[in-house]
Amino acid sequence: MEAVRLERDAFLYSETDLAEAMGSNPSLEHASEAGGFLRAYHHYCREMEACIAGYNSVIADYEAARDQKVEQYERKIGWLKTALHAHYVHSGEKKLDYPDGALSMRKGSERVEIENEVVFTNTHKLPFVREVYTRTPDKAAIKKHIKTTGEIPEGADLVRGEDTFVVKPATKTKTLPPHQGE
Repeated sequence: MEAVRLERDAFLYSETDLAEAMGSNPSLEHASEAGGFLRAYHHYCREMEACIAGYNSVIADYEAARDQKVEQYERKIGWLKTALHAHYVHSGEKKLDYPDGALSMRKGSERVEIENEVVFTNTHKLPFVREVYTRTPDKAAIKKHIKTTGEIPEGADLVRGEDTFVVKPATKTKTLPPHQGE
């Protein structure tokens, strides 16, 4: 009996056979096949998670290397900018033109900063303070009203999302050894 189960399960781990089967309408010929399908399902879920973890590790390594390089470039750029700024200030000119670029100062943009908005809005009126009111539907209250009374307010609707199929692993599953060819 075990040999028959292993033979039935073997195609689930064969990339060629499974790829061909995936092109057809998936179905179980016998209820006894469900166990094999569940084992294969969990096997591929674990394989996918391991693959994702591996790629995430590589991505993290590349991101760390990138961040290190960016920091090196930022230090070099900062040092060069400081030297150019010192040269510009020392010259006393408004603008210095060179074949490879120009040095000048640009005035910073002006903006208003409020130290304490509560105090400011309580002590000032229009035109320095504007009042803004927003009205939005309270969807949680509407849903509660519909569930309680069965009445749907005009302009609202209770929409149910599409049902989803869930495959939940058993709390204790046997770990399958890797199949041959991996």
